[in-house]
Amino acid sequence: MIRRWTHLISVEPTGDGTLSSDHVEIDAGILTPFIAAFAHWFSGHLQKRWRKLVAVGFSDGEAQDQPKAR
Repeated sequence: MIRRWTHLISVEPTGDGTLSSDHVEIDAGILTPFIAAFAHWFSGHLQKRWRKLVAVGFSDGEAQDQPKAR
């Protein structure tokens, strides 16, 4: 269904830490707008999870307020 999905991630040091950016090219024919909308939503979802992990220092690979599986 998706003919091309090219994802480039750039990470650069800054005075305050690091700056990352993503560039995505999608070709899914007539479905491209829908696939692109999903990719945009999913990217936002992942960013929220990354920020949460960074905020707690990646303790045990999970955010501290998440219950651990037993």
